[in-house]
Amino acid sequence: VGTQRASTRRHAAELLLGTRPGLDAFASGHELATALDKTLPRGHQILKELQADWGSNADTRTLLDGVLDVADTVLRDSGGVVAISTLTAEIRGRLPQADSGTTDLVERARRERTAAGLLRVAYDRLTEHESAEGDRQLVRRRHGGRLTLVADDEKLLAAAEAAAKRADELVTAAHSTGTTDGVVAAGAAVRELGRSFSRAYRSATDPDTPVPVPSDARLVRLAAAISRNTAVSGRGELHSRTMEPTAALRLALGGLAQTEQLTAAEVRARVAARFPDLDRLPQRPHLDPIIARAGLGLSWDETRSRYRYETQAPPSQTSLHTRQATHQGSTPEATDPQWTAGDARAQRDMLATSLRENGFVVIGVPVHRPGEHDAVAHSLADDHHGELLDVTGAIVTAMREFSSAKGLPWDLVRSADAAESGTRDARGLRAVLDQVMPQFRAELEQQVFSDDVPPGSGPLVLRELSPLARYGYLDVLAHLSDLSAPRRRPVWVVVPQLRGQRGAMVDGKPIQLGSPGGQFVVWSPTADTAQTQDDNDTETSEVM
Repeated sequence: VGTQRASTRRHAAELLLGTRPGLDAFASGHELATALDKTLPRGHQILKELQADWGSNADTRTLLDGVLDVADTVLRDSGGVVAISTLTAEIRGRLPQADSGTTDLVERARRERTAAGLLRVAYDRLTEHESAEGDRQLVRRRHGGRLTLVADDEKLLAAAEAAAKRADELVTAAHSTGTTDGVVAAGAAVRELGRSFSRAYRSATDPDTPVPVPSDARLVRLAAAISRNTAVSGRGELHSRTMEPTAALRLALGGLAQTEQLTAAEVRARVAARFPDLDRLPQRPHLDPIIARAGLGLSWDETRSRYRYETQAPPSQTSLHTRQATHQGSTPEATDPQWTAGDARAQRDMLATSLRENGFVVIGVPVHRPGEHDAVAHSLADDHHGELLDVTGAIVTAMREFSSAKGLPWDLVRSADAAESGTRDARGLRAVLDQVMPQFRAELEQQVFSDDVPPGSGPLVLRELSPLARYGYLDVLAHLSDLSAPRRRPVWVVVPQLRGQRGAMVDGKPIQLGSPGGQFVVWSPTADTAQTQDDNDTETSEVM
């Protein structure tokens, strides 16, 4: 009998944690009992026995307490109310060997299920403690028999559900008009959801009580996560979870320049980046008829193995005749490029697309005078209400602070920059860099990917990147440039264009791009004067 009971508990644990298929992570005790072919009382008893087993084991107890700590941190950061799907994603990101960039959908689903199982078991453990102590720490809400929402205040549950209902209403209304392919702009979503959240919260308390509304990005994602049919795009827009692939294509590719050519993988990646919650587009040749129905004018070119516009504008109007350098090595050239109105137009098109889609762009600035590329970086940040980041300055500051904390003479560390490779001084400098670069990377990604970045934020403009190339840290930019990366703002990297070093390069070393033809542009000095008032108006509306 003891062996049979242990086997049943093992079977139940496998079902709860997802290592054996057949049960949802947050299934009820009745569903668990049915899956085990046991009575309902026995199902509830098995859950209690598993909690006792896990609580008596130091390793599992530590693991589950750690999961609860993560959940509690996310709950506080989210303003006291959070969707279960958000908690699951946070825990998945902390699992051993977790790789948020994996393209293996089966593997990602497995990790998602494991994370959900751990969260469920951890919350069951919390429930046991709450019952024993007679003190309820969290309030929970189920939809369709599944746990979907937790909060530290009942009023926040009502407010979140009101925002979710409003999200569905907004998407339904947008779809019925047929003018925006069913997409609700990020600004409108934040405004409307904030009103619904506040009204519901105040209706359950004193109208003068301050409403703890989550940050803009978190509010939108919270409402979508617990809604019936709403998802959030990579730009913070609301859209239907059942959006047609043709509509997704029109929205994700609608801002392309007519000279743009995309591989099938780039098309699929762009749509996935814009609409991460939709099903992935199929591979070729099944992708071809979907693109044709989207009405974009793109068709497959067998000779180039790329999609291109059926009718392209003349090269003199839109060509970018320096793009080849983005995926070739250093190519010395004897003469400076000749700029045309086409360069200005291509530049404006690419930057406008980046602003609309939170894109990553490397901007190569031909240097005729010292500091010219630096002046362009400042101008871009000022003109587009962006933020300028001196990469060299940030790294030097971090190294100085680290050296001071460790009692290292700063003059000694600084002089090691000139040391020959392999020497003791060079190894010491590398050791300092290895200590400070993880934090630099984390802070940089926080400025780009954090949910706390407000929708519609201006670009983060990076300048002076030489240390990344000199010490082998250019991979810091690879994550930022990934087409599927969930950027919350545009990222523009300004690099000088020198003789022999043309393209997306830093000190002769290439920057890894997700789409070499679509993420590099040469700065044209005629762009500012060529920009008309109509262009300004168009760009403003596109950013909105």
